[in-house]
Amino acid sequence: MALSRSNKVLLTSLGIVIALGGLMFLAWKSFRPYRVPSGSMAPAIPPGSHVFVDEFAYSSPGQIRRGDVVSFETPESYSKISRNASAIFVFRVIGLPGDTIDFDSKNNYTVNGEPIELALRGDRVFERQADDWYEISAGGSRAISRGLSLAVPVKFPVKIPVDQFFVSGDNRANALDSRYWGTVTFELVRGRVRID
Repeated sequence: MALSRSNKVLLTSLGIVIALGGLMFLAWKSFRPYRVPSGSMAPAIPPGSHVFVDEFAYSSPGQIRRGDVVSFETPESYSKISRNASAIFVFRVIGLPGDTIDFDSKNNYTVNGEPIELALRGDRVFERQADDWYEISAGGSRAISRGLSLAVPVKFPVKIPVDQFFVSGDNRANALDSRYWGTVTFELVRGRVRID
């Protein structure tokens, strides 16, 4: 049975609508927008900024690189120190599975016994991770402990377990990050944040 011209046009139109809907869904899942309310990732991501998260970026823990900015769900350990409701977090990966991370009183990290390379340009501080440089803010800011119970901070050095990651805010003095609640499991990672 042959289709009439109007049925062919209707089927073609329906196919186009379904294809466009599928592409829009993939684009939404690939680059989901989130608002970053805090200044913990400043100066790379100023407070109130909107970022896009590529939720298809990582299908296994081995794809996450040191220096990536990732989005993840609230770790259970965070709820033990904060009264805030669950949230989506955005932080930079400092340590990978198997790494040993140490942290000193001057907000400097060492990874596997080696200090993270720093460079100063005027009053700006830059760190190097996986051949990429990014600006950090290391001091001169408010305390982050208001409204928190930080009686038992993470003990350093930290050996990162399999399929877990140590994350840090670029604004070290204002970041409630892995220094306070520990590592992030791969299961909680939503995707890679696009900031460039």
